[in-house]
Amino acid sequence: MLTQQIRRHMNGEVANSMRNMDSSYKKNYGVAIGHIRLICNNIDVANVLSEADCDEMWNSGWREMMLVAAETIGRLGAIDLERIMSWSRVVANVELVNTLSRVVGVSACAKAEICDALVARNVGFDFSLALNIAGWSGEADLMRKLLMSACGMVWTSDVGRAVSFLARKAVRLGGLEDVVERVLTSAAEQDSRTSLLVVEDVRTELEYGSL
Repeated sequence: MLTQQIRRHMNGEVANSMRNMDSSYKKNYGVAIGHIRLICNNIDVANVLSEADCDEMWNSGWREMMLVAAETIGRLGAIDLERIMSWSRVVANVELVNTLSRVVGVSACAKAEICDALVARNVGFDFSLALNIAGWSGEADLMRKLLMSACGMVWTSDVGRAVSFLARKAVRLGGLEDVVERVLTSAAEQDSRTSLLVVEDVRTELEYGSL
């Protein structure tokens, strides 16, 4: 039933475009994220799929199955340090960073512990994932800690996106103005295309975010 739902929403043009930009998936049907969530609602995945099913789907390399697995594991309340440290090893692109971080940031209880472990390992997309989890968490102390960790580092493009996301979330939350300014100072000192885009994004949020 799940496979039928995915095939029904497949988009060959989008899949081909994604493959041209990123070939990290073994299989990709180009199904929109909104349709993935609709599928999860339609078949009530939390009552149909088990934790073991989710682990298998996440490790399959099939984009849509991985996205369904992430959505489902959050609904099952089965997000723990061991699982996320395992799942994060196969995160190979920004889409998976965004998907997994949203689920962990919104649903997990041990967000700080998970972020600490990812930062300590810091392999592949680990640091970007930790930054995004902090952003989704809405927890001021965790957001401050991760933003401070980013200051003084040289940012790759994926880390720059994550820093921008977290800093903009910090602006909206309020009370973190000092660390946001430190991020902007660090970005200006790097003077790279990635860091300057972060400055532009965060300055825009500071100027227009409250409108």
